[in-house]
Amino acid sequence: TYNGHWNATGSGNFADFRFSDVYRWDDGSNGGTTDDVQTASELNLVRSAIEPASQMQPILDGGGFTQVNHPETAKALPASCRGCAWTYTDNQTDWSKVSALEIQNGAAGIPSTSPNSMNPFT
Repeated sequence: TYNGHWNATGSGNFADFRFSDVYRWDDGSNGGTTDDVQTASELNLVRSAIEPASQMQPILDGGGFTQVNHPETAKALPASCRGCAWTYTDNQTDWSKVSALEIQNGAAGIPSTSPNSMNPFT
């Protein structure tokens, strides 16, 4: 997502990973013909936006654990990695429902024979 992402692991319960509004495209639903061309009038709201915290408790209840992925990566430079940093508020997240934080997800240095800068994804 544009505000960060997380893992849900080992649970018997489903968590919806789509935190923004969810729409369904119904081709021709606006009274027109079925033409495989998506128009705004053919998008029907299925569900309004939800907060991450609402999906974490079902994972925990199902015996799993939750993990916010690289919450600080590129937080100061969002244009360099859109959606990398976790930018949901504390209330939207409810950190008491987060089991783990991903703190490294790549090599320490930029891949090369002689890395001279840190990998931003660590």
